[in-house]
Amino acid sequence: MNTRYEVKFVLNELEFLEASYFLKSINSFNSYPNRNVNSLYFDTYNYSSIRDNISGISNRKKLRLRWYDDFLNPSLEIKNKFSRVGNKKSYKVDFLEKQIFKKSNINELSELIFKNSKIKESFLENSFVPTLKVSYIREYYETKNGLRITLDKEIKFSQVLPNRPINFFKEINTESRVMELKFPAELKPHVVNLIRNLNLTPKRNSKYLLGMSKLGYVNYV
Repeated sequence: MNTRYEVKFVLNELEFLEASYFLKSINSFNSYPNRNVNSLYFDTYNYSSIRDNISGISNRKKLRLRWYDDFLNPSLEIKNKFSRVGNKKSYKVDFLEKQIFKKSNINELSELIFKNSKIKESFLENSFVPTLKVSYIREYYETKNGLRITLDKEIKFSQVLPNRPINFFKEINTESRVMELKFPAELKPHVVNLIRNLNLTPKRNSKYLLGMSKLGYVNYV
């Protein structure tokens, strides 16, 4: 579990072109094929993850089930955030088969995950319930000195309810794209210098909060 700096940029269509030019200017290369990233977010009954983020609490955690494309490599992730620094712990959930995942309702799915994952984390002593599904296409880039960049597009959100399967509700599209720079502490001076020459402004962004806002659960700009 490596701690890294994470700097995000929320892009409109014009800013996306600027980001594309930036990726070329730093001689980045595709480090992994594009793929569809999916997340099922969990929160407590009083939405503690949302409240911590909106309140600006520096040390906060987020829980999600993540899988790729048509349910490849599912894992339960605990995302830790300390201001602009973050890390995550990933736990494989190989017991969760694709057919069971797609046919089970959200309550059954949640019970199956927490009953069988056997994760020893005090964070999970709280009661968590599924709250939102997010999916998007991710492009992966890297530079020779170890700067990693991801570019997320075609971001979609969908509601989840206890007695319905995960794909029951229609997805809500958003036009925003998100570029994220991820790098270890030793690269910070280099990345700060790169950002100075970039005609884009870093911005806090949470796909979870944005999706919950789209569904009317929270106000989020």
